[in-house]
Amino acid sequence: AERYAALFAADEAAELAAQRPAGDAAWLQQDPHQEEMLRGKDSAYTDLTMWYREHFRESGVEDDLAHWGVDYRTYADEYAAAFAEIIPLEPGLRVFESAVGNGWLIRSLTELKPEASKGVAWAGNDILPDALRVARREIPGGNFVLSDSANLTWAPPHMYDMCLCGYIEPSPDAIKAAGYHPKFIRKWFGNWVRQMAHVTKPGGWIAVGAIQYDLVPWSPEKIGIEWWKEAAASDAWEWGVDPESVVVRELDSAVLNEEWGPRYCVAMRRSGGDSGDGDGDGDELDLEGMPREELIDLMSTLGGPPINAGASADEARLAIWNFLGDSQEEEDIDDMSLTQLSELMVALGGSEFAEGMSVEDARDAAWTFIEGLEDEHHDEDH
Repeated sequence: AERYAALFAADEAAELAAQRPAGDAAWLQQDPHQEEMLRGKDSAYTDLTMWYREHFRESGVEDDLAHWGVDYRTYADEYAAAFAEIIPLEPGLRVFESAVGNGWLIRSLTELKPEASKGVAWAGNDILPDALRVARREIPGGNFVLSDSANLTWAPPHMYDMCLCGYIEPSPDAIKAAGYHPKFIRKWFGNWVRQMAHVTKPGGWIAVGAIQYDLVPWSPEKIGIEWWKEAAASDAWEWGVDPESVVVRELDSAVLNEEWGPRYCVAMRRSGGDSGDGDGDGDELDLEGMPREELIDLMSTLGGPPINAGASADEARLAIWNFLGDSQEEEDIDDMSLTQLSELMVALGGSEFAEGMSVEDARDAAWTFIEGLEDEHHDEDH
C-alpha cells in the first residue's frame, strides 16, 4: 500500500496549480481531503484500489488499469464507437469524465471524432493514481485529479458542457466506501449521476456507458433502461435532467458480450440553458458564449445587483436572467433542485441552504433574496 501511495507525487497539488491557465475557474485543483483519503493505506478505499491493481497484473493487457479485459483497439472499435453515437461532442467544449481511468474513452473519442474534438478541454477524476499517470501521458493538456466519483462536491459547479462516465461498476467495496448499503445499489447509482450533474451546466449533457443489465447477485435491485427514464422523470436523485432527452444505445458487439455480458449506454440533457430549438424570433438577449467579465459588465450596465466575484460565467448568466425577470428563466428556477438553488444562492453572494430544507422553502427564499438584492441596489442609486 505504501508503494502504491508513493506513485502519486507529493507535489501534485503544486504542479496542478502551476499548470492552471490564468482566469480559468474550471481548472481542477487537487482536493486535499480526497487525496488524503485515497492515498491512505487504511482508508475505506484501500481494498478497492488494491483490487484494481491485482487484476491489472493478472489481465496481461497493457495499460488496462480499469480492468476492461480487452485491448485498447477492441475497446475503441467495439465499445467507444457505439457510445460515441449518443455523445454530442462539439469543438471547444469543456468535458469532464467521471472515473476517467487510464483515459481510454477520451483517447477513443479524439480518434473517432477528430473534428468535434478540436479545442475540447478535457478534465476528470479517478481513484487510481497509476491510472491517472497513464491518462496524463495519453491526453496531453488534460486536467485530471485524484478523487472519488461518489463525491464531486469539491469540483467547480456547473462548469462543464458535458460529463461522461465510461465505466460505472458497483462492488461491495465501492458502495460501502461511499457510505451506502451494498444491497441498495440504486441509491449509489443515483448519487453517482447526481455528482455528474453537479459539474454539468444547465443545458449540458450527461452520458454513462457500459451499464450492466444484471448488475450483482447480492442485490435485488436492477438498473434497467426504464429506471433511467423513471429517475429522470421523478428527479428523485436531483439530476435536473429533461426526461424527454433520455437516449439509449445498446451494445451489440459479440466480442464485448462474451467478455462483459449484455450492456448499454445512456445520455440525457440537463434542464435549462440553450437547447438550440428556440423560435428564432430574435428579440431575446443572447448571453450564450459571453465571457464572464462581459457578463459582469453587462449586469452593471443594466443596473442590476453586483455579481459575486467567485461566480462562474454560467452562474453570472443565470443571475442576469433572474434580474431581468425573463419568464423562461423563472420557470427554470421553479424547476431547480435543492442543490441547484443552494449553488445559485452562493453565486449571488448568499449562503447555502440548511440541510433538510424543502425545495419549496428554498425556492421562496431564493426569490426573496434576489428581490432584496434588487431593492438594495435601487436604494443605493437613490
